[in-house]
Amino acid sequence: MLEVSSAKVSRELSSSGRLCLNLGLIGLVFYFVLRIEYLAIVSSLAIAATLASTLVAKASLKGLRAEVIIRRRRVRAGEPVSAQIVLSNRNRLLPVAYPVVDLREGDERRIQRFRYTGIVPPHAKATLPVYPLVHFRGERNFNVVAAYSFFPFGFVETRIVFESVSNTVLVWPQLARFPIDSIFREPPSFTLFNGGDHSPSPNPIEASRIRDYNVGDSKRFINWKLSAKTDKLMVIESRQTKKERYELHLSTSAEIWRFPPNFERMLKLVSILAPELLKRRCLQGVTIDNLFYPVADQIQLARFLDALSLLQITDTPIELPPSSRKGHLWIMPDHKRGIALASLPTSLSMVNR
Repeated sequence: MLEVSSAKVSRELSSSGRLCLNLGLIGLVFYFVLRIEYLAIVSSLAIAATLASTLVAKASLKGLRAEVIIRRRRVRAGEPVSAQIVLSNRNRLLPVAYPVVDLREGDERRIQRFRYTGIVPPHAKATLPVYPLVHFRGERNFNVVAAYSFFPFGFVETRIVFESVSNTVLVWPQLARFPIDSIFREPPSFTLFNGGDHSPSPNPIEASRIRDYNVGDSKRFINWKLSAKTDKLMVIESRQTKKERYELHLSTSAEIWRFPPNFERMLKLVSILAPELLKRRCLQGVTIDNLFYPVADQIQLARFLDALSLLQITDTPIELPPSSRKGHLWIMPDHKRGIALASLPTSLSMVNR
């Protein structure tokens, strides 16, 4: 929930308000010169309406409070997030008419503006569904910068400034398009088998052929006995359909990712690569700086993307194995495709080319 620590109200005459005030003052001047009572009445009404709007507008908007509630836990960068702006009118008598709320993502300068097309009565609340865009990955939130209102006659624009922060949302790297099949610099000819951590079956089955059920798998591959024991759907692949499975390695060392734009581009591409390899059933998991993230289902994939969204370039020296290992591929920068997969980079000069 959002907390308001201070609220400052400022007022500024609109173009119609300045016109009405100027006409009133000019009418008074002509009244004193020509002594026409009609001009005195009209001029007095114009000036009184402008001054009354100024006082009423400030008193009305001063009682407005706003809260931003983000319902979703995760969202992709560059996509809208489902949120609600809760408007509270704490005034005793005055309503707040058609308020406009400005949102800002974190400390960014970009402002997103949303209008409530209605009137918030005194001592009442109103909910405005909004879909602000999230532009940057990581843990992000929205600040309510200010709210505006033209009340009651549109002569005065009243602005109230908030100091407030919404709850946070975890933003995954932005999607980007690239040919996945072209990133294998050294297409491996080996096969990496899964670990045998599943419950045994009465008939011995190769543990490498046992995996969790994925959407789109044929029901004829489901082993119902094994699924009943593990309390989740399990699939036994046939030997003819078994595919290679790889473990990807990602280092955040500055020795590899010298330039932040290249690092950000890599995160975007990896966030697409992992779901695609999972869909093709050829991904075992991803190791980030010696920390292994299994990626065997959608839940584990979401955890990996959570970690990916918070990554930063580090000063840790890169630790390369002395030789290539079967089923292990390194994520390396490539000046053409953005990233490439290699069984082992031969030197850092090749990595940073």
